[in-house]
Amino acid sequence: LQAGAGLQTDECVQGQASLIYRNFLGDARILRFTGRVSNLFASQLQGQFPCTDVSSNEVYQELNYLLEVGFEQPVFSDGRNNLRASVFVERETVPDLYVRNAVGGQVAFSRRLQQRMQLTLGYQPTLTSFAEESADIYFCVNFGVCDPEDIQELSDANWLSPITGLWTYDRTDNPFAATRGWYLAAELEQAGDLTFSDYQYTRGTIDGAIFRQASKTIVLGAHLRTGGILPYTGNLLSGTVTSDAVVHPQKRFFAGGPQSVRGFGLNLLGPTVLVLDEAECEGYATFDECAQDVPPTQFNERPLGGNAVIDGSIEARFRAGDRWTVAAFVDFGQVWETIDDRAALVATPGAGVRFRSPVGPLRFDVGYNPTGATLKPAVVVLDDGSIEELEQPVPYDPFTWDD
Repeated sequence: LQAGAGLQTDECVQGQASLIYRNFLGDARILRFTGRVSNLFASQLQGQFPCTDVSSNEVYQELNYLLEVGFEQPVFSDGRNNLRASVFVERETVPDLYVRNAVGGQVAFSRRLQQRMQLTLGYQPTLTSFAEESADIYFCVNFGVCDPEDIQELSDANWLSPITGLWTYDRTDNPFAATRGWYLAAELEQAGDLTFSDYQYTRGTIDGAIFRQASKTIVLGAHLRTGGILPYTGNLLSGTVTSDAVVHPQKRFFAGGPQSVRGFGLNLLGPTVLVLDEAECEGYATFDECAQDVPPTQFNERPLGGNAVIDGSIEARFRAGDRWTVAAFVDFGQVWETIDDRAALVATPGAGVRFRSPVGPLRFDVGYNPTGATLKPAVVVLDDGSIEELEQPVPYDPFTWDD
């Protein structure tokens, strides 16, 4: 029996527990029951620590949960093979992007090709839907589906059922603080009629890193991730006219934040949209006039994601004692709306400290974003819930306004 609790700025207070039976039906088979809740106290704390990145929209403050039952056959036909299966029900929130409700299952077969090299094939059919008014901006701006009835059709339950293949090779010397070696992972997903998926696409990612010890106290590291998704048109909507294939937001690519390009907020590198409530524009002749005049604090910047991504970092770590490390880094990357886009990469330099605590590594980083003001699309959410896209993009810089 394992239990834990935690704090996370975008999921507030969390709790989880699992019950693991390690010899179910003999032969070291594993039966696992897992439960997890998050967003505890989010509605009461209203953006105060530790819930600073939970959206101010009430739909994102509701309780999230995961209930899962999993089975694992550690030796399947051959000592190098492993078979896993699970069923689950969950409610997942990505702040200001979507709230997803899902019921599904997964089966995965893994084979150890050689020491620390593994190939995994899996199938995960999931009946997934979105909470009301959580993914409406995403569908409207990305795919031109702005009518509330059409958005409801996309938000209702649809099947997301990809077949995946994942190859990994890990030659690093330490999973938390590698000083030498490298790792590489490549994943390919396919979803379509043959996999009984309403969302249909081909998606691939490559992720790798390399580490070198320059001296007894200095370690150099570099990381790179790249990926793309090719959606198929006409795969989901029956009565809605749209020129683009609809991509499930869980499969869209995002970048920015503590595990990505650290000069940007969570998921805010690449395409984003500025959102205004109709009430903020009271007294203005038009919504466009309002959007050009109000301060940036009135906007809610929401991520849109893209069909292609590249992000990476180059980092130097300097050991400053048994438990302390100082780091300097340059992160870079970009998220593109389509694979054919040619927007330039953005680089954000920064520095930070690391502390090797008794419960695991702690990290504090500061990244500098040099991009300045940029033109961004904007929408106004009307009182009746419908969305109006503005004709003119808005110059947006959250750090300066009115000289």
